[in-house]
Amino acid sequence: MRALIVDDETDVRKLIGLMLTRLGHQVSEVDNGEKALEVLRGDPRPDVVLLDWSMPGMDGLTTLKAIRTEDALSTLRVMMVTGMNDMDDVSAALDAGADEYLMKPISARALKEKLAVLGL
Repeated sequence: MRALIVDDETDVRKLIGLMLTRLGHQVSEVDNGEKALEVLRGDPRPDVVLLDWSMPGMDGLTTLKAIRTEDALSTLRVMMVTGMNDMDDVSAALDAGADEYLMKPISARALKEKLAVLGL
């Protein structure tokens, strides 16, 4: 499986990347929504996007909405991985098209379980 990690914090990207690599996944990473869309429009396309909410420029929710409006990307699996843990935030992400929601701080076990829910 190919995963794209989108988070403005380098340490978070590296940690999630390490967890995914240990699970046998190929990982790429970017630090904002604009770069994520560039990668997603390219080839090969990732199987899943792990998307932070709070980023400068295009935030995660805006990025998610952009993904869902592009025909070629609309079925891509997207997991919000964020510190935003208010139920209204979870609902907003799911309403915008997130397939899963994982709250920071994350563990390898929780990540693995959420990926399994997505069939990955």
